[in-house]
Amino acid sequence: MSLRATFVAGAIFLLLASGCSHWPTPVVTWEGEGSEQTAAMVTVPGHLELLAVDGRAVPDYLLQSATFDYLLLPGERSLTVRYDSLWAGGLRANARRVSSAPQVLTVNVLERTNYRLSSASKPTTVSEAKAFASCPHLWLENAAGEPLARAQPEVSCSPSD
Repeated sequence: MSLRATFVAGAIFLLLASGCSHWPTPVVTWEGEGSEQTAAMVTVPGHLELLAVDGRAVPDYLLQSATFDYLLLPGERSLTVRYDSLWAGGLRANARRVSSAPQVLTVNVLERTNYRLSSASKPTTVSEAKAFASCPHLWLENAAGEPLARAQPEVSCSPSD
């Protein structure tokens, strides 16, 4: 494939990928026994990341702005989460990734229930992102928007608010 054709194909892929704000199929977070029919679903917006469920890493698809749905088995679950964003600076070499330290939240997951990972803020500048990442406020909420579990940082932080 010529360099030009490779460039065009890559550009088309990026345009299509950037237009997809929601990953089309839920990600299964367990191996072995478990039923997708009774699983709960947690939606994770693009500025947040689910790193692990019960200590088991979940797949990383490298799509920064996409919203992902993850299937969770019912029962008490430990979710490792973080704030994560990529900020473009004109050229790819100037891109900056801003991430918080991992945080853990524990929740009793109910069958066939929808949850959403939420944050106190969605920064709009690199400086806001750095400030938020130093001590993010993350929680899991139910479909009605009621907080069910708040994330606890793995390292202590002092909130500025």
